[in-house]
Amino acid sequence: VIGMIAASRRPDLFSAYIGIGQMSRMAESELISYKWTLEQAERAKDHSSVKKLTDIGPPPYTGNNWRTKFLTERRILGKHGGEYYRSKSGAFGVVLRHLVFSREYTMLDRINFFRGVLQSVRALYPELSRIDLFVQVPEVKIPVYFCLGRHDYEVPSVLSAKYFEALKAPRKQLVWFERSAHLPNTEEKDKFNDFMIKTVLPRLPE
Repeated sequence: VIGMIAASRRPDLFSAYIGIGQMSRMAESELISYKWTLEQAERAKDHSSVKKLTDIGPPPYTGNNWRTKFLTERRILGKHGGEYYRSKSGAFGVVLRHLVFSREYTMLDRINFFRGVLQSVRALYPELSRIDLFVQVPEVKIPVYFCLGRHDYEVPSVLSAKYFEALKAPRKQLVWFERSAHLPNTEEKDKFNDFMIKTVLPRLPE
């Protein structure tokens, strides 16, 4: 969201924009995410998750316990592969594995990473829920590339693709990652790196 708004307001500061798991219209995105997650839980006969999702109901989430509802939906989404394709632990499990085994992070870094995620949700979700880039950023003056995971239902790529089609830009390209969900640059890193090196970089100005 911040990237798209910044690129639209100050195109002179950017050579191109690359959107990964691109947000567009938060309220609609969250509703698609919830419905898909409930459908997957029902299909898998995951009765516990179905009950939890039914109890919290569909978004938008408000009130004192909105964070609990949001995180509940996200945990179940990750469990059914909508966050990290074919992973039952979602992106959380993948990130945790990288944090634990990487020599670049201290124990405090590891703790602060998850504190940062939770604090970001608390600080940003109420404002993000009102975001509609279809209206707020209908056009940018720089080349735009969207890298979307076919199975992304954290930020549903079906809606991101609609935003891509509506967005006006001097040049734009959408690349689908067929074995990815929300993190195609990690899930299919070789394809992503190849795209950046062979397609994006040669087209940038000197």
